[in-house]
Amino acid sequence: MRSELLIAHVRKARHPPTPGMLNTHPFSHACCGREWVFAHNGLVPEVIGRRGSEDICKPRGETDSEYAFCHLLGEIAGCYEGASDGEWIGRIADDADAIAALGKFNFLLSDGAYLIAYGHDRLHYLDHPAGRDRLSLVATEPLSSGGWRPFARGELRIYKRGRLVLQLNTGRQRGGRVSPDEK
Repeated sequence: MRSELLIAHVRKARHPPTPGMLNTHPFSHACCGREWVFAHNGLVPEVIGRRGSEDICKPRGETDSEYAFCHLLGEIAGCYEGASDGEWIGRIADDADAIAALGKFNFLLSDGAYLIAYGHDRLHYLDHPAGRDRLSLVATEPLSSGGWRPFARGELRIYKRGRLVLQLNTGRQRGGRVSPDEK
């Protein structure tokens, strides 16, 4: 398979206990003229009762993951048009922190151009050059030995074409914006 960006998810379903195609990751919804894809690792069932994103994104299934996805899209829609990348990414970071406070919330989110990865308590990355382009991998657990590094708690990493373009430490660690060139 050849792709500039690929999201895959192997799910151990706990909520809802009934499997089905509507409850299968990755989820996909349109927002702001783009198609967004989302996969989540964790458990945040309290997000299902939260209100605020129903006008932008209506979950098709019953998972806490898809409800959380719709909340993130609701935040994006509130400021995406005409906003700088930093503004809508900041809104995602704030909402990710709020949802993570409800349980465990590690996720991958993409609009086809950017890969946004949020590590709440269990996410790892491997960044390395691959020819002229860069290759970055994000997974719950390291997929091989050597080179994998854990996300800091509340770390948001933004990739474009396999290259890290922004790293943001969210929540209590806020203020930690780091561009890859500053590392």
